Amino acid sequence: MILDLLFGAGASLAVFYALWPVADRVGDRQSLVKTGAVGFLALYALLAGGDWMLVGALAASALGDYFLSREGDRAFLAGMAAFFVGHVAYIALFVVAAPNLPIAWGATGILGLFSFALMGRLWPGLGSFRLPVLAYGAAIFLMGAAVFRLPLETFWMAHLGAVLFILSDSVLALAKFRPPKARALQMLAPHVVWLTYWPAQALLMFAMLP
Repeated sequence: MILDLLFGAGASLAVFYALWPVADRVGDRQSLVKTGAVGFLALYALLAGGDWMLVGALAASALGDYFLSREGDRAFLAGMAAFFVGHVAYIALFVVAAPNLPIAWGATGILGLFSFALMGRLWPGLGSFRLPVLAYGAAIFLMGAAVFRLPLETFWMAHLGAVLFILSDSVLALAKFRPPKARALQMLAPHVVWLTYWPAQALLMFAMLP
């Protein structure tokens, strides 16, 4: 019963935040809603007996959500650092789940080409963010490579969650460092980021719970 309540609370906050007007997404109330949406997933994983790496990944992501809901470059860098920790925890979790499986070269190669193309697109607009973005890009690439090793038949939710996570981060990076000229696309980007990000976290959680 408590697990159902925790997931329901996280999902409700996620839906509420998705419907929040884009122009009004900065502030204490917004931070509380955004952080709680994944924070409740971290509590769910903890009470459901999830591995400490899964709980840590979700908790670090919730902290990253808090920082990304604040204004300024320092808050953005802090958010990147928190999500970097979260991806490292996910990498460790996936490797420990199946330590002897080989690298899925095909999927990893496609992800590598996508990452290279995305970085090339972002590079002219990164400025002082180049080093942090490179480090973060390497972390999410390794996260994808690690999850793609897992058997698709039994870990399809983890595969889908990783793809959605990568898509969310890619749209977020493009919106910040190479924003589209069309106003409509600028307004749409935060919704796309959130509507891919929160389901990604939920899928990864359910995929990796015992």
